[in-house]
Amino acid sequence: MSEKSKLHKSREVWKKKAIDRATKVRAIRKEIRRLKKNEINLKGGQGSQS
Repeated sequence: MSEKSKLHKSREVWKKKAIDRATKVRAIRKEIRRLKKNEINLKGGQGSQS
């Protein structure tokens, strides 16, 4: 393999890993936002019923 080919393949692997990491991070952030919103709604709902 030429150096250019090796570099290209290595970069493709690096890019795929970076995309996978970013996807996981976005999913985690979305879940945290959902949980926090749900927690706020629960706290607000309980306070208004008392």
